Amino acid sequence: MIQERLLTKNKINEMCIIIKEHLCKLKEKFFKYFDPTKDIRKKYNWVINPFVQSNQNILSLINEEKLIELSSDVGLHENFKIWPKKH
Repeated sequence: MIQERLLTKNKINEMCIIIKEHLCKLKEKFFKYFDPTKDIRKKYNWVINPFVQSNQNILSLINEEKLIELSSDVGLHENFKIWPKKH
């Protein structure tokens, strides 16, 4: 009985080591492809929330006007605020 528990603890410890190594390597890979100093979401805040004003949007003039029209829609804004609560 005690040996079975020790074996289980040993296996758990081995698994923890393997998982930690894997996560460290995964983190390195993510940093290689997704530089943490460059947050690409800043340019596309309008996608996340079209009601937030941002001067970093990279849109054509026509799309900028459409975004202004969209963000001015009070009814749509109200639906947007309660949407996460509904779903």
